Amino acid sequence: MGSFIYLTPLFLYFPRFIPGVETQPLLTLALALGSLCTSSRSRPRVAFALMTATLVGWTLLRTTIVGGASASLSLLQLMIGPLILFGAIARHAPPPSRSTLAWITAFFSAAAVLEMLAPGVYGALASSILDRSTVTDGHRGISAFTPEPTYATITLVYFLLLARWAHMRGDAAHPWIEWGLGAVLMATLSTYLLVLVIAVALVRRPGWFLAVGLAFLAALPLLTSGALENDDSIRAVVAVSRILSSDFSDFLPSISLIDSSIGSRLLTNVASLKTPVTAPLGLGLDCNSVPSAFDAAGFDFAFSNPVLSQVIDGGCLKPQSYAAATTLGLGALALPFVLALAFAFRYALGSRRARPWGDAFAIAITLILVQVQLTSPIPWLLLYIAAAARQPVGASRASRPAPASKPLPLPSQ
Repeated sequence: MGSFIYLTPLFLYFPRFIPGVETQPLLTLALALGSLCTSSRSRPRVAFALMTATLVGWTLLRTTIVGGASASLSLLQLMIGPLILFGAIARHAPPPSRSTLAWITAFFSAAAVLEMLAPGVYGALASSILDRSTVTDGHRGISAFTPEPTYATITLVYFLLLARWAHMRGDAAHPWIEWGLGAVLMATLSTYLLVLVIAVALVRRPGWFLAVGLAFLAALPLLTSGALENDDSIRAVVAVSRILSSDFSDFLPSISLIDSSIGSRLLTNVASLKTPVTAPLGLGLDCNSVPSAFDAAGFDFAFSNPVLSQVIDGGCLKPQSYAAATTLGLGALALPFVLALAFAFRYALGSRRARPWGDAFAIAITLILVQVQLTSPIPWLLLYIAAAARQPVGASRASRPAPASKPLPLPSQ
């Protein structure tokens, strides 16, 4: 069961061990920490220790200079992802069998059917096990026992990549897995799925992607004639229409008014990414950090966004991606921290490896840059899978067979 760490994202949102906390990667963290402590491989432990010492040192220094111990101590959240990454390297496990993944595919398929055919039953069940839940209404897609369709998309894409990794390792059982996960993915109707498909297309076929992009820009005047309302189409179509209909000369305020959901994500990320300029020592990662970033960036209109105003008044607003959290929390130290993390990753792997699996790497980097929960293990597990997918885990260098290179069949749009 060494590969069980790869299955832990299935339990990311339930059961709820800590009330009021939406994402709980407790099982992943426990396995990663156990792997670091018990593995005979020293490089992942050294890499994690150095990264932890660096972040703790900066936390203490920032507390001394700026004060605000709560905001500074919250920076330790940035070590959750590296702990999972180095723990996966230390565990060095092969992928789970496709027979196991077939059961997971059946679970998501059954959840999708239940949500579409009996939304009332699904809603009652989801609300009892999730901290937050949404139910498909014909415009937004299915959530499949995650808090919302975007989260479902991230989880389903992860398991699709995991299935492909198992196939690349020679396990060809249950060829319907990709079709099943692909069908459930399409049922999420998520705009974020378009972003992830674009990321994979850019890595696989950059020339084709450029040609399509130029054609899209040429047709842009015809596509921006008007924004659809929520009742006119499915959520993904509405979102794309509203983005194209925004005032690009003043894009952030415009999209914040036209589409409060997309606007809230963009405003949070952009304000966070500007922090190295507006607050070079960083703002920490407590509940006041993002509102402080809005003030520092001059984003007064952010407080009028319906989504953001509700969270600011009655909750805790967090960055929408790991990259945004890093720049928000560390300020000007964010770039050295990221470079140190990249170096530690390479060092922990122990040797120069073949080019990483492009599909998994593209998805992982997109999640880290664009949108994923700060404590989600998915992008970090994908980073390790991208490095490990091209060679058998545990085999000696002389006995490694030539790597497989079958493409990842992400659903086309």
